[in-house]
Amino acid sequence: MKLSLTHIEGVMDVADEQAPYNRLLSVLTEQFGLQFDAQFYPSGRSNFLLDHGKIDCIFPIAKGVYRGEIETRFLEPVNRVSVHLFSYGDTTYTSLEQVRRKTVVYPQGYLFSNLINDNPFEADFTPVLTPHSGMEMLKKGRADAYLDYLPDLRFSLTAEELEGINYSSGNAIFSTFDGFECRIEPHKTAALEALNSAILSLKQSQQLQSILGNYYNL
Repeated sequence: MKLSLTHIEGVMDVADEQAPYNRLLSVLTEQFGLQFDAQFYPSGRSNFLLDHGKIDCIFPIAKGVYRGEIETRFLEPVNRVSVHLFSYGDTTYTSLEQVRRKTVVYPQGYLFSNLINDNPFEADFTPVLTPHSGMEMLKKGRADAYLDYLPDLRFSLTAEELEGINYSSGNAIFSTFDGFECRIEPHKTAALEALNSAILSLKQSQQLQSILGNYYNL
């Protein structure tokens, strides 16, 4: 199964085999015998490859990206994530309406369920390579807000960077499930069912919670 992995620092990490989603893939391989031909790509590139049949699945991906012509299946969720606007200073953003025509930085390649493409509030969405560079832009006044997933940000930033950051925990921009999205193709049905069954087994045995640790949010 050709799998595109999205690098999320400390979560699905190209350099850290002990990151929670890295551990999950290891368990799926070692405990259930699933085989993945996995490569890391930026999120936008992963979506292009899936749309054009160059890969079978993306992981992790938030449920809700519009696919157009192709048919995909979002497998049993492995987690829940929420998107928030983060800021420094006196302002706490609770909705996208508040950043209308303001500068919002976000991780390069992310789509946030097509929010970046749709841009309903005409915000100046500016991509950054890392959350650290996004925080620097906020501190220097070059951006008004930073858009990202929780709990990803807690895993990406240092304690110093997290200090003083504002967000409204009760006002997520949206909340969705996280997991595998795969193309529906007849010759791959058995492989998808095996993967889906393995995830269900880990959830039912509560092993998934143990694997993901503090990142678990179901």
